[in-house]
Amino acid sequence: MNCAISVLQIFKVRVSAKQCLSKSFVRLTFSSERVKEMALYGPDQWIKLLFDNLTGERFAVPEKIDGYRYYQSLSKTNRPRLRSYTLREFRPLQDEFDVDFVLHSGSNCASLWALEAAVGDQIYIRCHCAGSNRARAGFVWSPPKQVKQLLLVADETALPAALSIIDSLSKQSEKPLINAYFCVPNASDCLLSTTWPQLHIHWLVRDDKNTTELNTQMLAALDSLVLPISALKQHSQQSLDTTDKLWQLANSDTEDIFYAWVAGERAMVEGLRRLLLTTKQIDKKLISFMAYWRRGRAAQ
Repeated sequence: MNCAISVLQIFKVRVSAKQCLSKSFVRLTFSSERVKEMALYGPDQWIKLLFDNLTGERFAVPEKIDGYRYYQSLSKTNRPRLRSYTLREFRPLQDEFDVDFVLHSGSNCASLWALEAAVGDQIYIRCHCAGSNRARAGFVWSPPKQVKQLLLVADETALPAALSIIDSLSKQSEKPLINAYFCVPNASDCLLSTTWPQLHIHWLVRDDKNTTELNTQMLAALDSLVLPISALKQHSQQSLDTTDKLWQLANSDTEDIFYAWVAGERAMVEGLRRLLLTTKQIDKKLISFMAYWRRGRAAQ
């Protein structure tokens, strides 16, 4: 593929390892000699996995045909179902990467596939091309260069991305102050591989609590958060625009010391957006909001 022309590529990868991380998470390692072609622009970089289409037909690229162009040639009804996942670990020198899957109940196609996947199984992925001369894409994380205080909020679907962000920050010589609020199904899902004195993780374990109760706990915890004055909207009250979409990205060109990254189920993100923008009056240019999915619907 000529990466100077196409920003996206589709190719086949093979499951080379499988590890149970907790009651709700399983990690699959994927391998391919084409992994080194993949882009990693940010710690929350995502790829898309291609699953059977709605008629149950498996996606397969004919030999000597470019995968992405073949995908585009298919009608929408014949295209595979796409599901987004974070590159939890990326090892291009070893031609492999890790993806952490949440094991949802029900008929989620990605969750069921990950649960049954075995070493040797193959699947196609869609990813951004490292050699592309197009704008960088496939990630959100973009804090100000001089950031000193961070807020991370995630449910289990966004936890792999949030933990990848923390891992990347742990490698910095000057580590920022982080307040992180993570909602997970049960206590075994409190996964963390690194720590430092300024890293404060608040785990909200769902267990038998209903969603409304847990969202209320999340809002109460965040309401007491102390924020730098510079992060607040200074000159006028900030109201919510009802036309705003729940995929709102921060302005990375700002010179502030604060940055927030909020991702998860739509209702949770909606509640946090109201709290942080209207009640706490944090400048919207400093927060990225991402509704990864909506309860009752499959995420794309």
